Amino acid sequence: KPVVIIACLIAFSLALEPLGFLLSSIPLTLLLMRLIDPVRWTLAVPISILVPTGMWWLLKHALGIQLPSGMFGIG
Repeated sequence: KPVVIIACLIAFSLALEPLGFLLSSIPLTLLLMRLIDPVRWTLAVPISILVPTGMWWLLKHALGIQLPSGMFGIG
């Protein structure tokens, strides 16, 4: 599992600039939730959307930190 987690984090770091924070962190969260401690899909999907979206809002709007928006301008 540690090798898979490291591979996921490397893929996330490579995808962060081209895809942006939201489009790269949502799949990462979903993948890690399913790999580390398998969570039901019905719980994993909403959490993997809500947590990165909440983090994005907090970092961007509450703290004023600029995050990568990627080629699609999402985030």
